[in-house]
Amino acid sequence: MLIPLSDENDDYDVPLINRAIIIICFAVFFYELYLDEHALDDFVRAFGFNAHEYINGAKGWAKFKGALQATFDVTRTGWITAVTSQFIHADAGHIAGNMFFLWIFGDNVEHVMGRLRYVAFFIMTGMLAAFSQAFIGMDADISCIGASGAISGVMGAYLVFYPRAMINMCFFWSWMFEPKYFRMKAWMYLVFFVATQVGTGLLTWGSKYFMVAVWAHIGGFLFGVLLARLFKDPSMLFKEEGEKMLGLDGKEGHMRAVEEYHEYVMAIGRRAGFDGGTSFGPAAHKIHRRPSLKEMRKKGNAERAETKKKRGW
Repeated sequence: MLIPLSDENDDYDVPLINRAIIIICFAVFFYELYLDEHALDDFVRAFGFNAHEYINGAKGWAKFKGALQATFDVTRTGWITAVTSQFIHADAGHIAGNMFFLWIFGDNVEHVMGRLRYVAFFIMTGMLAAFSQAFIGMDADISCIGASGAISGVMGAYLVFYPRAMINMCFFWSWMFEPKYFRMKAWMYLVFFVATQVGTGLLTWGSKYFMVAVWAHIGGFLFGVLLARLFKDPSMLFKEEGEKMLGLDGKEGHMRAVEEYHEYVMAIGRRAGFDGGTSFGPAAHKIHRRPSLKEMRKKGNAERAETKKKRGW
């Protein structure tokens, strides 16, 4: 078993939203512990996402339509349970594993997106993960619960933003052997993760009651990759451009300089009347954006015309 332990990837602000999601999930789980068996079953059926309710044996286009309706039809409860199901977990192992992965990967993704964008990204990828499980997964009358689809989306975004970050790993085979600890690139582990999910999904194809929603993991991850840049805080784009211009690459000895530049960019956003954490104003954009090719040509032509004028050409 290959287990990530931590990432060597610092950020510069407190991941409040990521921590809030973890706290909410644990609060819901502790509430579940107080319910008796029948009350818990009613709770899961009420707030878990049940694809069977909308698909009910449909095939082809009808199945696609039912899955789409289940996730996005606001006149029914499907879209609501696609959200609420993300905060319900089956047992201690389920929530511990999910929250541990979210703790490792979520803080850096929130840093890149900003708080409001991160909330929207988390919920949207979780809904799309439920849609993926409904469309591709088996039509079993079982409520899908857990944040793993949304967390897979976060991992997909991490692949986009930090492919070369180092992950501290543990390879655990059995209690008879000593665990092996090592480091690997984030892209290597994340590609391995999604490959194992695809392999599991194909091997369990046709099994109506396989208890892990692997297609939600796959769908969440792929949608996370596709949507990551759309949710990226624009201020981060200017930060990256500034780091390139200043020759800052995040290596050892440069981290303080990178942090100072980040604070400088955020300060400009605040002076321009914007919060700098979840959005970035046009004033800062005007200061930091890279000139377009058309603007560079125009500036070059003007400089050449001025030179000709001075030299009397």
